[in-house]
Amino acid sequence: MANFKKCNQEENYDSDKLNVVLFVSRNKDNKHFDNFTERRNAFTTTREFNKIKPLFRAFVEAGQSGEFSRMYVSVNPRSNTKTFKALQHKMLDNEFNLASLPQKVAALAAKKENAYDDKPSWLFDFDPVEGKDTEELVYKFVEDLLLAHKNTQTKKE
Repeated sequence: MANFKKCNQEENYDSDKLNVVLFVSRNKDNKHFDNFTERRNAFTTTREFNKIKPLFRAFVEAGQSGEFSRMYVSVNPRSNTKTFKALQHKMLDNEFNLASLPQKVAALAAKKENAYDDKPSWLFDFDPVEGKDTEELVYKFVEDLLLAHKNTQTKKE
């Protein structure tokens, strides 16, 4: 099991940049189990990716043998200052179970208005298709992205 006290010591408390992390074992990824119960863990962190991996490993090991789990990490940083202010407002306006605090903070940090900067960021998700050539599908996917970029205002003049 991961040493959570040690992990918290690895946080950079001077940084205003946060990342939102989600560990999840989804029902749709684990249809091969009868009565599978979805599991998830969401939190914010300042740690580097390699420092989060042991926590994900512990999440995976806590699941069933053969269970498929995913880790999502926000691509663009979130602002600790903006998220903190949003949390203060949430706590003044609504009462909620404090046990859900890490998930509440992660949900607030993930909101558009709590981004670290105003630069637009894009995330493109590709999922392989069973029975199809993944390399060919990725190539077509990238071609589509390039075509969309060429035909929109996102390209630099």
